[in-house]
Amino acid sequence: MGEFFKPWRRKIGVITLVSALALVGGWVRSTILWEELVFPIGTQSAIALSSMDRHVCFILVDSTDPSLIPGFFLWKQFPFATIDSAIFDRDFFIQQWRYGSFGMVKNRDAMGTVRIWIFPVWSLTIPLTVISFWLLLSKRRSSNQVKSPKPIPREGA
Repeated sequence: MGEFFKPWRRKIGVITLVSALALVGGWVRSTILWEELVFPIGTQSAIALSSMDRHVCFILVDSTDPSLIPGFFLWKQFPFATIDSAIFDRDFFIQQWRYGSFGMVKNRDAMGTVRIWIFPVWSLTIPLTVISFWLLLSKRRSSNQVKSPKPIPREGA
């Protein structure tokens, strides 16, 4: 069994499979909770990852007020909210684009700019699972290099 995990492909396959399983866990958890991880970048901007209603949201905030940005990593939990009630049905966002479960919203006001990209969790989980299965289960191709019995002459000799 130790030989199975020697190639780098198998190691990366395990990492992608664990990532897919973590997303599935978040997918199930997002049906009952709305969670958000906020990472500050400097004093006036932050990146947030949010999970709600079987969707993952990537949020970019540029604020003119530094007090709105947390000074360190922040994890928040809220009661369940649907993606429509939390994002798409709000008049707060001036630009909206939506195609099925995918979407993007943007707002710019005196407080700063908020951009949100929305993806259904399945759109990340299924490709990760397929890639991990390919990395784990595909056969290693044999080398077709022909080794020359003669030594290669050194240059400049």
